Amino acid sequence: MLLELSGIYKNYLQGSMEVPVLKDINLQIEEGEYVAIMGPSGSGKSTLMNIIGCIDKPSEGVYMLDGHDIGSLRDRALSKIRNKEIGFVFQNFNLLPRQSALDNVGLPLQYAGVPKRKRKERCLKMLDMVGLSDRVSFKPTQLSGGQKQRVAIARAMVGEPKILLADEPTGALDSKSGEQVMELFDVLHEQGTTIIMITHSYEVAQRARRIIRIIDGELLEGDGVKSQPIVTSVPVQAAESAAAEEAEEQTEAQEQIKAEVQSETEVHFEEENIEDNTETDGIKEADGNEETD
Repeated sequence: MLLELSGIYKNYLQGSMEVPVLKDINLQIEEGEYVAIMGPSGSGKSTLMNIIGCIDKPSEGVYMLDGHDIGSLRDRALSKIRNKEIGFVFQNFNLLPRQSALDNVGLPLQYAGVPKRKRKERCLKMLDMVGLSDRVSFKPTQLSGGQKQRVAIARAMVGEPKILLADEPTGALDSKSGEQVMELFDVLHEQGTTIIMITHSYEVAQRARRIIRIIDGELLEGDGVKSQPIVTSVPVQAAESAAAEEAEEQTEAQEQIKAEVQSETEVHFEEENIEDNTETDGIKEADGNEETD
């Protein structure tokens, strides 16, 4: 079993009141599965995604991922798991705007300490796999929405993770670009990648081999529940408010982290460029001495 959630609950505090968002979630996913978790806004699907992605921890319950008890791990160990075991694809791409497609794809390998030459080889291979071998040096502002998402998929897969976790992967795309992304997911699944896709769209969810619905923080599985009415109760409305506050705090934190990462990345690239220039200058100087001799 690759992933197993047992008795998962997640509660948020709203003032002095504890509001349940996830209730007794039990889920098992085998290696190589293609699963869609589908639900409307406020259903708890984003909270569930954060727990599966080791971004957040449950209030109660046990989460086992590839033999690791996630609840017992500290932040540094969780960071390593996120980098090695899980590839993330977000609705809004989350690409560094001042770096090329090649450099964006290479970020997970850079954090993992992969040497520059090997990193470049793997990144070029992944960009070719997603059909962007002619856009290697392009920056995000020079790419279409569909191309940005394909760069994001290449970045997610470059470290050969156990799981591809996609949050509304077609949400910011037109229908043609969305179809291209879903076709790429089909190819990755055929190659054996485990895909967990979070979506509100039944049309997108149908591309998966297994559909799980989340309603009011509880899981329902199978196509047979697609016509079930969705009733939003007062507690869930309170949960949505609490979750919205939590999401706002997370967004601020993510923006701060993104800025820090971008700054560190640019410094790293500048250092690598200085090293490259130094090597080039040394070669030129040696050539000049040879000519003089």
